[in-house]
Formats: sequence, structure tokens, C-alpha cells
Amino acid sequence: MKYNPRSDQHRKLLADKIKEKLKTCGFEQEEADCAELIFSRQINGTDRKVIVFSSIGKKSNRVRLVGSDAIRVSAIDEDERGVIKNKRVNRTGEVDDIIERMYQRMRTSYKEALDSHSIKCKSCGANTFLSKAGKRVCVDICWKNKGE
Repeated sequence: MKYNPRSDQHRKLLADKIKEKLKTCGFEQEEADCAELIFSRQINGTDRKVIVFSSIGKKSNRVRLVGSDAIRVSAIDEDERGVIKNKRVNRTGEVDDIIERMYQRMRTSYKEALDSHSIKCKSCGANTFLSKAGKRVCVDICWKNKGE
């Protein structure tokens, strides 16, 4: 079924399918002080977890209206610092295709965060993340602190 963001029924259906897929994949709802439902899954053997910002409103239990935002998938460490770039899932097209794109982004994020877990900063030993330029960068920004 093609998703129509103006249809309340479609927004409810998509929200239910998102929650069902996240539960099937082992994600649990986070207790967060924000307007949308956030889900996470611990990455085995690491201090990291994959986070999904679902775009499902806590009060309405429906995905937000068109143009409000997309589903976002990311990974963070135990200090809640990002370890990979956020990946967006636009809510356009068939409902099942939206769910499949979200699933693929979750898998990619899990793998990237797991792969980068062993790559530490050579100067201070902190976690690193991949910059837009494709280079590993220290999450503690230790190179900037050397000059101070």
C-alpha cells in the first residue's frame, strides 16, 4: 500500500509497523524526555547501541505529518556520543518499502558501529567516528585540546 502522510489511518498503520519491526529486531523503547518514541538495541560485546528516532509521536501514537521529519538511525557510545553518522529514512513510497529501508539502515548502522568499536584514537584512546571526509576523528576532540 502506498503511504499517504495526510491519512490518519496510514500514519497509524506505519507507526504500528515500525514498532512491530523494531520489536522483532530486538529493540526496546527508551525512556526519553522528548515528543517522539526512541528505540535502542545494545551492540553485543561493546559499549555502543543503535538508536532509532522513530518519528512516532508519544501522544498521538502516529508518525508525524509529512515534512516534519524522517526516521533517523544512529549509534552512540556509553557517554551518548555519536559514533556513526545519522542515517535518514524518508517516509515515502510503499509502507513495506519504508519498513525495509529502515531495517537496512539499522543493519548498516549496527555493522558500522561494531566495526569501528576497535578503532581507538592513537593519542588518547577514546572512541573514534568517521567524518564526512572519510577520516577517523576522536570523539573527545583531543587534537584541539593540545593547543589550549
